[in-house]
Amino acid sequence: MKNRLEQLPNELLWLILEYISPIDLFHKFFNLNQRFNTILRLIHYRFNLLYTNQNQFKFFLNIILPNIEYNWIESLYIDDITNRLYIINKCQRLRSLTIHHLHTENINLLVNNVLLELKQLNYLHLYTEFRLRDHDVNSLTNIIFSQQMPSLTYCYLDFQDYSRMSFDHLDITNKTLSLKTLVIDQWCRLRDFIRLLHFIPNIKRLTVRLFDSNTKGTIVPSLNAIDDFTTLVPHLIFLRAKLAEIPFIIATKILFLRLPSKLHELSLSTWSIEYGNGDLWETILSSKFPYLKHFRLIISLDQIPHTYITANNLDLDNIVKSFNQSKYFLDHHWNVLININEHDRLKFVLHTIPYPIENFQTTLYNIRRCTISPLIIKSTYHYVSKLSLTLHNNLTSLLYDYNEYRYFPNIEQFILYSNLINNSRQFQSIEYFNNLKTMINLSNIILLNCPEETRQYPIELINLLLKNLPKLKTLIVSYRLYTYLQTQSIYYLKNLTLIFAIYSSISPPTTRMRYLLTPNQILTNELILELVRTSFSVFSELQTLTLIVRDLDGFDNQFSEWLKTNFPIEQNILYDFLIFDKIVRFYF
Repeated sequence: MKNRLEQLPNELLWLILEYISPIDLFHKFFNLNQRFNTILRLIHYRFNLLYTNQNQFKFFLNIILPNIEYNWIESLYIDDITNRLYIINKCQRLRSLTIHHLHTENINLLVNNVLLELKQLNYLHLYTEFRLRDHDVNSLTNIIFSQQMPSLTYCYLDFQDYSRMSFDHLDITNKTLSLKTLVIDQWCRLRDFIRLLHFIPNIKRLTVRLFDSNTKGTIVPSLNAIDDFTTLVPHLIFLRAKLAEIPFIIATKILFLRLPSKLHELSLSTWSIEYGNGDLWETILSSKFPYLKHFRLIISLDQIPHTYITANNLDLDNIVKSFNQSKYFLDHHWNVLININEHDRLKFVLHTIPYPIENFQTTLYNIRRCTISPLIIKSTYHYVSKLSLTLHNNLTSLLYDYNEYRYFPNIEQFILYSNLINNSRQFQSIEYFNNLKTMINLSNIILLNCPEETRQYPIELINLLLKNLPKLKTLIVSYRLYTYLQTQSIYYLKNLTLIFAIYSSISPPTTRMRYLLTPNQILTNELILELVRTSFSVFSELQTLTLIVRDLDGFDNQFSEWLKTNFPIEQNILYDFLIFDKIVRFYF
């Protein structure tokens, strides 16, 4: 192989080697000869260092970086672990930057020492599951929504646990002229959203979550007097929004009728049945948006509206006839489907076809839906990459009368919720699994999440799943469920998260809740030491071990000192401790 590669010209070698992971590339080709070293030095690199363990990161730091040209690093994916963000300063010509697990303590570094130096950065994605302080987020948005990042065209602020986004602190005389695509995966008030539009005049694609803090359902006078959005964002052609607590009549007047008429796609998710009126939608869309190519709508309810009859398919057809019997919607091929299931946590879901977003929640059985072709149903969910299923009892009559047309071919994240109310050992796991694998392509799943520490899960089903997820990299389960798993099925895990009910610094626990819990629900210092120690022997490629406490008794004030004593730097095991999030994470 090496001899054949050496016969190729340098230009062709560059093209081939750029498709190989940089860490693998250096392991295989570095110091083979001077020619390969020269080529390795001049390749355009895209480094993915997410979930890289300590040894791999040291190899990157000590072997790769000194032997390449920093200016050829085009893309970087990195975790916010200890001091890793400092290496971004070496990559002054980055075009793409993705940071995971961003800590609020490091936003100041990012703002003052990193982002301002990246004058060629086109793409920025910041993700965190941790809490962020308001003033830290404000300092970050101050530079993003300004001309201090002159090349930034795409920005994704993925702040999972941050309360809401506000833009009152922004200077109205400063705005970003380069930004074309913005995703804010966090809630903001309708008035804050409108203020944001003043700072992104050239935006084309916008994704937001909106709520109305005016609980009386009337239009605030200041919102009534705002400019038409055509003036603020004249180039907007794509809007995706989640809407909460905004009545349809207010959303129509304040949002929909003010959008630019050149809009190509409008995608909406809401929890209000008011938005399910096809006649009103036809009036709005046909009169306002002559260039609209895609209209996507999702209405998700945890209760079936009491005014609706949903006993059979004909009842459901009647609910959506204002969409499915409208010439306007038929001409645009915007069909609507309803899923009904009293056993699910979302009991009523109305959506356009195909289902328009990445997340979908359902059950395996007992779904009632509108009359529609099985072939259409089978192709409806190909955009879904994150699927949540709810387990429930009373399956006996359903298992052997299973007639499911839905198919999910592209699932990467699989979440299981449990509504089981009796002994989970009685759950018919084999039959359930056999039906499950006809509905889901299991081969692409990289994350399995069983997030409910207090609920029962059928152990046989979980073990069956683990044996049949060849690409699984991340597992999130309660510790009491974890103790029953067959670890040979998860030997190659990269990320393990274990969930506990409470924490107690001593063993046996002295917490006031100890009599209500099993020992496997309580995290102790002794157990932490054991889990860290055994992780090396149980998992060959584990990069992170995360321990989460869910209920009231979180970590105490002495826990930080205990961590420093038991995991000193020289042990080469790094950790993050977030006392307010009740999370401790170890990096191997």
